Amino acid sequence: QYFAFLYFKRNPEVGASSRIVASKIWNSMTDEEKYPYHQKFKEHQASYAKFLATEEYQRIQELEDEVAELLVDMPKLLPPQNFFYAQCGMEVLPKRVEKWKALTPSEKEPYTKQKGQLQKDFDRWKEVIAKDGRLQKIEALEAKLRVALEALTYDMPKEPKGAVTYYIQSKKQKLEFSQKEWEILSEAERQPYEDIRKEKLKELNEWKEKMKNTARYKEIQAVRSALRMFHGIPTNQKQKWKSKQA
Repeated sequence: QYFAFLYFKRNPEVGASSRIVASKIWNSMTDEEKYPYHQKFKEHQASYAKFLATEEYQRIQELEDEVAELLVDMPKLLPPQNFFYAQCGMEVLPKRVEKWKALTPSEKEPYTKQKGQLQKDFDRWKEVIAKDGRLQKIEALEAKLRVALEALTYDMPKEPKGAVTYYIQSKKQKLEFSQKEWEILSEAERQPYEDIRKEKLKELNEWKEKMKNTARYKEIQAVRSALRMFHGIPTNQKQKWKSKQA
């Protein structure tokens, strides 16, 4: 259960490490040292089990089941490196990534072609659902989930943007001009905008920390999980949602 340790310890050094490093740390701990994390993990499991029994979760699950039925024949889009990783056996991810980066463009070409074929299959599938009426049903379900997510996150601070965005917002010049200005700023000149980003990130993290053990936060996670099923489908709902976030 080193995942419990990784999740609850909240040690920056551990959080930035790989699962393998975290596992080694966990295995080196005594039973006495592990006990608090086992308990917290059990508490988390019990809390989540209660949430799974709520009407809210059942409602989300029903929507998710409807989505799954509509997407049952959807081709899965994968990046080219995933086809390469599949040939690496039981090697850990960092080693697979390292090997992928070391490949030449010509060595990557077969995997890029595999990804291209999947994209063609996916494009054909999009044409099919547009004709058979499923796209409209998918959009209706996505709309329900997005409305639910918006209601659940009404007081959640927005994900912070890059520091350069806050610099551009503070200027009256055109976007391209402000970006060029940013590139020549010193670290000291950039710092106020980095501080804005850090402050917004702090607000978001504090909100998540306060909410993490609540039923509402679990419901948010469930709705987001359902929305991820729509990844890659060009629905009108995505455009509306992006406009709201801008």
